[in-house]
Amino acid sequence: GGLVGARVSPRTMMTVCSLVGVLLLASIIIQPTRMVMAFGVTLPQSMILMVACGFCTSIMWSAIFNLAVEGLGNRLELASGVFMTMVCGGMLLPLQGLLADSVGILKSYGLTIVLFVYLLVYAVALSRAKRSK
Repeated sequence: GGLVGARVSPRTMMTVCSLVGVLLLASIIIQPTRMVMAFGVTLPQSMILMVACGFCTSIMWSAIFNLAVEGLGNRLELASGVFMTMVCGGMLLPLQGLLADSVGILKSYGLTIVLFVYLLVYAVALSRAKRSK
């Protein structure tokens, strides 16, 4: 993320990574059992795509933080503390597990797609700092 973030704006980085994440997850759902050659071995395509999806989320982390605190001025310290306490990714894993138990593992990734779409909407529209007059 640091290498990409030094060359690309946080908004662009988050927009691209969330779009790519949605496409990767949709590919996993559509073709879950396809096998491909990678690194000299035959692997499930879904495994490779899941690793790529994780790469997208790790790149986005710094962009999410930068967009969340953009334009806060002297309230930056308070906002960064609140932002860090609101990190809830660890809570979503059990929720996806419950969903997987009821609708199946592949369909449960629909939750992750919804979350990626939210990040895309946040990057494109919701993260614009409001200017006070």
